[in-house]
Amino acid sequence: MHLRTGRTYAIGAQKNKDLDRDFLSLYIYNKDITMTNTIPKKKMVLTSVKVDEERFNDFKVECIRDRFSLTNLVNRCMDLYLNDEDFKRAILNHKED
Repeated sequence: MHLRTGRTYAIGAQKNKDLDRDFLSLYIYNKDITMTNTIPKKKMVLTSVKVDEERFNDFKVECIRDRFSLTNLVNRCMDLYLNDEDFKRAILNHKED
């Protein structure tokens, strides 16, 4: 973010341990303006899985084209699996090639 003014400014980020959130604050001196944006931080779990190499290589190419990631796919699939009975049934009944 760039501010193009003649004012002195500082941008700071700080961690609030009580709320487990990151705060991005913009302070503009010589004026009575203070803007604060609270961005909730999601807790993530690092995991590993073994997948078919050829299928994964094809997937990587598609992800680049679509600007998508394996993380996006996994998170969305987990959400659908937990919340959509039709999706869950389709996954449980799917037969791999």
